[in-house]
Amino acid sequence: MWGIVIALLSGALMSIQGVFNTEVTKQTSIWVSSGWVQLTALLTCIVMWVFTGRQEIGGLWQVHPWYMLTGGILGALITYTVIKSVGSLGPARSALFMIGEAAMEILIPWLTTFIIKELKFLAEDGTYQVNTSIIIVCSVSMVVCALFALLCGIMGARYAAKASCGFAKNLREDMYNNLQSFSFANIDKYSTASIITRITTDVTNVQNAYQMCIRMLVRAPVMFIAAVIMTCVIEPVLAGIFIGASVVLGLVVFICMFKVTPHFRTMFKKYDKLNSVVQENLTAVRVVKSYVREDKEIDKMQNATQDVYIYSVKAEKS
Repeated sequence: MWGIVIALLSGALMSIQGVFNTEVTKQTSIWVSSGWVQLTALLTCIVMWVFTGRQEIGGLWQVHPWYMLTGGILGALITYTVIKSVGSLGPARSALFMIGEAAMEILIPWLTTFIIKELKFLAEDGTYQVNTSIIIVCSVSMVVCALFALLCGIMGARYAAKASCGFAKNLREDMYNNLQSFSFANIDKYSTASIITRITTDVTNVQNAYQMCIRMLVRAPVMFIAAVIMTCVIEPVLAGIFIGASVVLGLVVFICMFKVTPHFRTMFKKYDKLNSVVQENLTAVRVVKSYVREDKEIDKMQNATQDVYIYSVKAEKS
């Protein structure tokens, strides 16, 4: 059991270390960052050696030089490859943290089962001697997993926000550059209000969807697969119910998506109309004042905003 837990923590910690080292590399160089990692690791080992008994170090000189030197060389190369790989991941860095967070959230209930078993044995047999070491180790491990999940959640949100904002920036820039090459037929086809909606509201919606995809489309499948596996391990009977409920939920979500799509399409058309009304008022404000048309323009604006409100509520309620 503890071998699996330690192996998962080891992989997650190595991924996070790679992200932190990549940030150091941005300000220095990859070999300076690798050297700093090895130096801090050396200092950490010295501190731990001092507080854990100060075992004899003379045994090092009895090790074959090939084994003694190769370990350090391989350690430096591992740090180098981790930094290079994490640096080239881009938005996938957020996915790594989401996987780490999901793994920790699955481990916490699993660790809880060992404490429950001890308490169950005590409840069934009052003379049962509770293994306090299991309870202490499991409790400490749960706290560590919770803190680690919190860290992964914070870092995952940070990198997801950074990736989605950069994607929206590039998308707006590409859309604007594409507008400059529009033909007269395209200019007649797309109104100014529609183009403004696409560059502002639509890009913002795509940005939010992209951020959710980076986080949820990675976290949700990992949580689902891990939950099914752990359910099969703890209580196989419940696994079938869990999978059946997931299938039904997926069908319900698909039906809801199919149903609300027309409402969102209509809502975006109403956004185009709202932008058109605002544009007309801004560009022809002197004409409106000259012909005393303020009340009519106010009514037109109120109708446009009311339409956006009505169809937004329909879309959200559906």
